[in-house]
Amino acid sequence: GCSHSECEQGAPLEDGCSDCVTTVCAADDVCCETDWDSICVEEATRMCAGQCTAGGCAHDECQTGAPLDDTCSTCASAVCAADAFCCSTEWDEQCISLAIAAPECPCTA
Repeated sequence: GCSHSECEQGAPLEDGCSDCVTTVCAADDVCCETDWDSICVEEATRMCAGQCTAGGCAHDECQTGAPLDDTCSTCASAVCAADAFCCSTEWDEQCISLAIAAPECPCTA
């Protein structure tokens, strides 16, 4: 398996750890050699037939990471309505604080 989801930024993924990673790395070898960055996540979302949208958000709403699509869950929608930064720039600690406070979200302090 892969060291992290194709839908999350992180360390480079090993080419061949999933069909999606193989597809992305064939198009953009940086993703498997240097860094699985926001571009790799976007490529996975685009090239892997809903791989990163089928399960909802690109990462857990209770963890920091890339900005989330405000339509990926009721939690993300509530947080982004309170702070658009969370869906345009970065899902940071402030976004998690908002998620902890929102009844739509499964996060706890």
